[in-house]
Amino acid sequence: MTPSEELFQLIKSLTPNEKGYFKKFSKLHVREGKNNYMRLFEAIDRQERYDERALLREFSNEQFVKQFPVAKNYLFNLILKALDVYHSEVDLEIGYLIHCSLMLMDKAMYDSAYKYLKKAKAMAIENSKLSYLNKILHHELQLLRNDVPVKLEWHREALYRERIESANQILYIVELQNLNDRMQLEFNKSFGAGRKSVLKDIEQMMKHPLMKSDPARLSIYAQVEFWSIKMYYHTIRSESQQLFKCSLQLVSVLNKYWDVLNTRTKIMILQNHCTTCMMSDRMDLATETLEKLRSIHTTEAGDNLAVFQFVRLHELHIFMKTGQYEKSRSVIDNIEKELGRYEDKIQNNYRGFLISAVAMTYFANGQHKEALRWAGMVLNSKLSDYRSDIVAGVKLLEMLIFYETGKIDLFDSKLRSYERQCNKHREGHAFELLVLARLRNLLRQNKPDNFGPALKRFRDDVAAHLKKFPADRNVFYDFDILQWIDSKLTGVPLNELIAGKAR
Repeated sequence: MTPSEELFQLIKSLTPNEKGYFKKFSKLHVREGKNNYMRLFEAIDRQERYDERALLREFSNEQFVKQFPVAKNYLFNLILKALDVYHSEVDLEIGYLIHCSLMLMDKAMYDSAYKYLKKAKAMAIENSKLSYLNKILHHELQLLRNDVPVKLEWHREALYRERIESANQILYIVELQNLNDRMQLEFNKSFGAGRKSVLKDIEQMMKHPLMKSDPARLSIYAQVEFWSIKMYYHTIRSESQQLFKCSLQLVSVLNKYWDVLNTRTKIMILQNHCTTCMMSDRMDLATETLEKLRSIHTTEAGDNLAVFQFVRLHELHIFMKTGQYEKSRSVIDNIEKELGRYEDKIQNNYRGFLISAVAMTYFANGQHKEALRWAGMVLNSKLSDYRSDIVAGVKLLEMLIFYETGKIDLFDSKLRSYERQCNKHREGHAFELLVLARLRNLLRQNKPDNFGPALKRFRDDVAAHLKKFPADRNVFYDFDILQWIDSKLTGVPLNELIAGKAR
């Protein structure tokens, strides 16, 4: 993205309130009687697509177009400065109180200085601003060092211990964030050939002293990191009950500190809880959580994107598992529009989740042509851009589509190609190889009498594998392969079987 396009995207991402504030803010930066930057801002805001030639024509008589790149860069930074002020009310208030205290200390007005520090400290604690808290405690100690009477009973040792604890809490957040990032990387690797080494690595990571501590003693954001790490751990190990318990703990932190936590953290906690509820067939609770996620008021483009990704994905899952197929079609229409809208912003893995969920929704409803079209959005792109489990799920879905539509020639060539790829890392693709081998066996059963027993053997083999390796069930997000086999054995449509399983 060019600097000009970045400026255009920044302006278009602003909320009405942010634009209104920028107009007031920019008045402080008028030059030579004209606010050229505001005029340039409004001209860009009127455009549907960025058109620099049109801007140069509009401002052809203005001096600033002679250095247009400089003007655009200045406007970009001016908007960021305005946003910094607009979104920093708590930080500015705490900073103001600290500054007032320091000025009063310089004038030897120590009692008054302490009053301002006390207000700043209360605000920092209430909003979990640990870096400010440490600074405030430092200034409190400075007041003590002045060795003058202060009309409060201060205990120097207690104050030092408080500052040490504050510094430790900052360190804990940093350490837990690092541990959480590492656990997420292991989670992403757990779907590939290195799963055994992943299981070994995460056990070692869980021996970290902070993971043995009482989370209630940690600061708010440290608690979020702590329970997020535990959720990754139990997800990798396919321990659904422990996962749900950890998710409830995280939701408890969310509810207790709703007014303190930032929007992105709220979105993350709710979307993870919604997923966890669906994994354990708690569909009513999943629906309730989804409604709470929808209710979050977002003002930032990044938050809007996060809500779009998670809400749409969870809507499809819930509607499929509760048999609300008419609503699924409406969601798919929205996904197609929004994928275009967020084309250059959405991460590939989230794009893959959405595409595979749509493809599987169509497949479950017997709309194989549409299912193949959506699956092709992943398969016809650069596969290395997507997580291995996403690619595996979409490839297996393609096999099922070709099988269902009777495209035997395509099915056979695709199957052989996919088997060759999986055989390069047999250990990591044991599940896919098993499914492909049993699908080939089904094609060989020309006599109807042989078909039923072959399907039952198929089911028994898959069930035995999943019992031994439950994580492989995650290859399909909306249904597992057993449901497809059961629909063949019972004659019940796949969509009804999926919905019936959830009830």
